[in-house]
Parts: sequence; C-alpha cells; structure tokens
Amino acid sequence: MVGRTLPGFGPCWFRYNQDGYGEHNDGRPYAPTAGAGSGEGSGRGRLWPILTAERGIYAVLRSGHGAAGLPYLQALRATASPEGLIPEQIWNPSTSVAGWATLTPAGEPVGKANGSIQPLHWAMAASIQLALAVEQGRSPVPAVVCRRYGCSDPPTILSLETHGSLAPGEHLVRVGDDPRLGAGRADAGLPLRLVGADHWSASVALSQGRRYRLRLVRLAASGRALSQGPDIHLALAREPDGMMGHRSVSLLLPKI
Repeated sequence: MVGRTLPGFGPCWFRYNQDGYGEHNDGRPYAPTAGAGSGEGSGRGRLWPILTAERGIYAVLRSGHGAAGLPYLQALRATASPEGLIPEQIWNPSTSVAGWATLTPAGEPVGKANGSIQPLHWAMAASIQLALAVEQGRSPVPAVVCRRYGCSDPPTILSLETHGSLAPGEHLVRVGDDPRLGAGRADAGLPLRLVGADHWSASVALSQGRRYRLRLVRLAASGRALSQGPDIHLALAREPDGMMGHRSVSLLLPKI
C-alpha cells in the first residue's frame, strides 16, 4: 500500500501503484480492460478509506491505547457522506504513486467519494470495528477468535523440527493442548512437511505468557495413529512491556 496524508482529513492509502481500478485521469468513468479480470483497467485507483480503518485498528493493537486509533477514525469519518456512508474510494490530490500519475479532474472534491460505490459495506464494518477498538483500547475481534489465535499479544513463532524415515503414505502431525495444535486430537493436528532427506518441519504462531504441552504423532495414510513421541512441556515467556513484534523459538522434536 502507498500512504498519503490528506490535508483536512488525515492518513489515507492507495491500494498499490499501477492500480487501474478507477476513473481515468481526464475524468472518464472506469471501464475494465477487454479480456481482463474484474477490477483491472486503464483508469486510476484512488484512495481507499477502508485501509485507513485497518491501519487505525493496527495502531490500537500495537500501542494498547484506544487513543492511538482516533486520528484514523476522524479521517475515516471525514470521507463519509452527510448521512455517514463511507465510500469505496475517494478523490486524491493529483499526485504520482510510485511513478504512476494519478490526477484528479478540476472541480472534483478531494477527500470525498468518486464514482465508486457508497457505502462500501466492507468499509462500514471496518469503521465500526475501529470505533470499538478506540473505545475499548483493544482488538475488536470476537472473543471466540481471540481465544483460539490470540489478539492482544504479539505471537511467538514456534518452529518444530524432527528427523525420521516414514513409509509411503505416512505423515507426521504435531498435537497439543491448544486449538492451534489440534486440541489433543491427532486427526486435527497440524502437519509437518518434508523439507529434506528425512527432515520434517513446521511452524505455528502461539500466544506468549502461556504453557503448552505437545507431542509428535506418526499417522498412517488412513489417518490411524501408528506411534507417538513423549509429551513435551513448553513455556513461552511474555515479551517485556514496550517490546512489539513477534519472536521465534525453535524446538527439535525426538524421533518416533
């Protein structure tokens, strides 16, 4: 994405350079290029308010403070119609997007809807999520999703490695006491892939500050468990306050 600060509005983004999904520089309506897929054409894609909403939610998650998302929410609302409807795209000040001239015809209102759909339901939903994130200072993702994947803490990327020779059709899965590790069920375990001669590998994002129990299971082509390794207990430390981004941990599993 290519960002711009729109005077009087705030942070906004283009989807990417050479985006042809929008009006032409001379104001002619968008029309798809013959034989091209939907959304492709020779026009110019403009600023997408939904990207402001997504960046605002990220700002709240990254800082842990709802106020961090307020400038994005204000920018988003400024692009709306008097009825509060947020469009798919808004007119930008004439500019070059990584060498791709994106000009706004004279008389068109910068920061307001071009000929795109208004409202874009996707953008309206994102605006509600951003408003919730600003109010609550946390992720607007439903609790059931956060319980499985973790929302507030940056994850630890756990890399699992093992070595072993398997018969044709057999495969290895990692099974643990977390939904991301199959919740104890071998048939729902996450598979390892063969990355070299008898070398198996997989990775999974797990929440910090928790303990996990996992094991390696060898399955037949039918899915029947043939053998399994010992339980391995793992504690993933939480990053100190102020440390953002994920961390990585590697674990060598015993052969089975």
